[in-house]
Amino acid sequence: MAACTICHVEKDLGSFPLRVKSSAGKKKGEPTAICRECTDQRKESRKKRAGKRKAKTDEAVEDGLGKDDDDEVDLGEIAVAEFLDAVKESDSPVKVRAQVDIITIGAAGATPRECTNKLATALGDVQLLYWTFENQGVRIQKETKVFSYSCAQSESREHKPKVQKGGKGRDSDQMDRFPCDGWLHLMVSDKSDIIGVVLKHSEEHVGYLDVHLPEKWKQYIQEHARAQTPGQASSA
Repeated sequence: MAACTICHVEKDLGSFPLRVKSSAGKKKGEPTAICRECTDQRKESRKKRAGKRKAKTDEAVEDGLGKDDDDEVDLGEIAVAEFLDAVKESDSPVKVRAQVDIITIGAAGATPRECTNKLATALGDVQLLYWTFENQGVRIQKETKVFSYSCAQSESREHKPKVQKGGKGRDSDQMDRFPCDGWLHLMVSDKSDIIGVVLKHSEEHVGYLDVHLPEKWKQYIQEHARAQTPGQASSA
């Protein structure tokens, strides 16, 4: 008999699925700490959350690629540098549509996703924002792929913190969120160096603070993980 760590009900070991791989001191083939019923409920819950998030993303994409707003600015075909300058000088709310020539930033052999990531990063640099990849779709009639990004600080894209049943949430600073409804849709064709851009960001807010660990510190941790405690590594 064992107690499930989610529902806390004691059940026979046959009610617990077996581990498919070894991890955290537990071996492959041993019963997990969560019963099969709770495991299935968690899977179903994750599936529903993912479905709701995708539906919101699809709705935002459909809305973003639709008819022009009355106050939307269409820059037409434009070079990357000029496009970035135009966005930088734009007042909030930003609603911009353009056909951007990326030949100066599109490396030979780069995939469509790599090209759109570069443009999204360049936009984030001039706007002091971070554009998070959300979804990839296809516009069959126009033979283009659509890569959609959301503003990392948009309150509509915030994930709820994970807290286990009966547990306490972590006491940590959360990123400030804003009702900016920021979306960036980039349309790419294999036949052209032009990326179609639809950019919407309705409210100016404080800049994005990059909290990613620099590569040099990732390497340091890998090299000293066995010889130092976390406290020693953080004070190095």
